[in-house]
Amino acid sequence: MNFKEIVDKKFANKELSFEEIKFCVDCYMRELVNDENMTNFLKAIYDNGMSNDETYFLTKVLQNSGVSLNLHSMGITNVIVDKHSTGGVSDSTTLIIVPLLASLGISVVKMSGGKLGFTGGTADKIKCFANLKNEIPLDEAVEIVKNNNGVFLTQSEEFAPADKKIYHLRDKTGLVDNVPLIASSVASKKLAVGADIILIDVKCGDGAMIKDLRNAKKLSNLLMWIFKKENKRCVTVISQMNRPLGDYIGNELEVYEAILILKNKLNNNLLKLSLFLCGLIVQKAFGVDNYEAYNLLSQSLKSKKALKKFMDIVQAQGGSLVLFQDRIPYKKHKIKSSKSGYLFVNTAKLGELCNYYDSVFKQFKGVHLLKPIFEFVEEGEDIFEIITRHKNLQVENNVLNVKDLTNEDLLEIKKQFQSCFQIRKKKPNKCFKLVENVVLR
Repeated sequence: MNFKEIVDKKFANKELSFEEIKFCVDCYMRELVNDENMTNFLKAIYDNGMSNDETYFLTKVLQNSGVSLNLHSMGITNVIVDKHSTGGVSDSTTLIIVPLLASLGISVVKMSGGKLGFTGGTADKIKCFANLKNEIPLDEAVEIVKNNNGVFLTQSEEFAPADKKIYHLRDKTGLVDNVPLIASSVASKKLAVGADIILIDVKCGDGAMIKDLRNAKKLSNLLMWIFKKENKRCVTVISQMNRPLGDYIGNELEVYEAILILKNKLNNNLLKLSLFLCGLIVQKAFGVDNYEAYNLLSQSLKSKKALKKFMDIVQAQGGSLVLFQDRIPYKKHKIKSSKSGYLFVNTAKLGELCNYYDSVFKQFKGVHLLKPIFEFVEEGEDIFEIITRHKNLQVENNVLNVKDLTNEDLLEIKKQFQSCFQIRKKKPNKCFKLVENVVLR
């Protein structure tokens, strides 16, 4: 077989066989072709799409590039769950869902990738706990799950390494918002972990990879079809991302927000969606109705059992508990509304700016929304604040930020973030539902 001929075939919108897809991925993994060649292959898929069969073939090739687990044979006796969000802004549901389910005796093995495009990844957020190890040997991860019912893993070379390499290439080249590429990436990781129940939260809207409901349903149905072929129990949910899900944007701040929620100090859309998603899993795992599932989850929150479980998991993985303390020396720089009207936001740009400044400045931590998006604000009201932290708490594992933040930098940052917000005279044309669609198998 010839790599270029296969790429040309896909550019001609012809269907590829399992062998042809495997050949292309193998060539890339063995470094027989370079990033530019593989980008052409991905671009052909991006431009022309894939059939369901092709997507399934790619999924299996990615999955089989590494090991696949049978966690029950390794001594985990509880129901095992894995969860994935396709990515949004201020989407830290995983940091709430894992300890909540774990506190109820459901084992959660959460394997995550890093950021993709303007969205943040759980792997990036969990690194905010200093010294936390999420690239750990399999036997150590299994012991953590046995003792704590949960573990946060990043994608190592053991699990779907071809997906990991292609994932980074897609991020670098901007080939992210494509249904077959997203589906094969997500499904390959989930199948490799070998969970009993898989929860997929497909984000839809301006602040997501998938912008419209039609493609969100297409992705949801495709993932359901793949997992059905693999005889997996699955729940897919489509939730809106036309505004940030939580009130905080920025990796460390999103961890901070999840902890506030587990401390019962915050009640917002992030909590509502987390409880909704958890409820679906609890119903399937325990065979209870929605009312009983909600009661179990509420009790865990109110008693702070889930908070304790989160701390236990972080500690078991070697992480510092600094972010759980009640007072963190954040400095807040408030921005006021220049006029009265309805508050709108460019969610994608907001996420992109937070990712960028977090990677450049040591002290920049993110943005806190002070007013609900799409609601009316008065002239002179505080609408958001930029949050910095000048006291070094040794929170980050690997500090890539190399610059100190000057007053001139802060003025420019304020200007850039102000451009993300608009005040309009009219309300939004439609009401955005938090959850658009649910499919269970």
